[in-house]
Amino acid sequence: MRKNEYWDIPAFNPYFSNPNLKKPPVIEEKINNITLLGNSYLGNNENALTDSEINSMSLLFGSYKREINRLRSKNYPLSKDIESMFSSVSKRLYKLPFEKCAVEINSDDSMKFTLSFSNDKLLMISKSSNFEDLGMSKDQVIYSFFINRKLISSDVTNLETFTKNFKGYLSL
Repeated sequence: MRKNEYWDIPAFNPYFSNPNLKKPPVIEEKINNITLLGNSYLGNNENALTDSEINSMSLLFGSYKREINRLRSKNYPLSKDIESMFSSVSKRLYKLPFEKCAVEINSDDSMKFTLSFSNDKLLMISKSSNFEDLGMSKDQVIYSFFINRKLISSDVTNLETFTKNFKGYLSL
């Protein structure tokens, strides 16, 4: 593992091992330089997440929580894969310095992440739970990148590689 790469540390919490206990989900909480986001502790062995990364994760989790609450209020049946899909994508996207975001859950159990950056840049990422039906692998997403509402690029790509390269592009 690289020096500044983050990893998940399974949280020791009785609520995780006993599903009969009810506890509201934690969006963000700091404990001794380790940040609790969702059901995972994120951190590294030298320092906690940066303020920008915490802000990005908070925006993602907040938007996800609003979408889940909206769908539950309409008695929409949520797939069991939704939470893991959100978790796998958000763990890559929080490293990007976006200003606003929206998370949408579609009727085909796909998710769309819309990230707004400075200078009228917009990134849309779609992740499908039926990726094999689309001829994709589990780690691939569909992205569309816009500047001033004009499509610049759209493709199917590996999410981890894409976010690394896109963050480099944004820092130019």
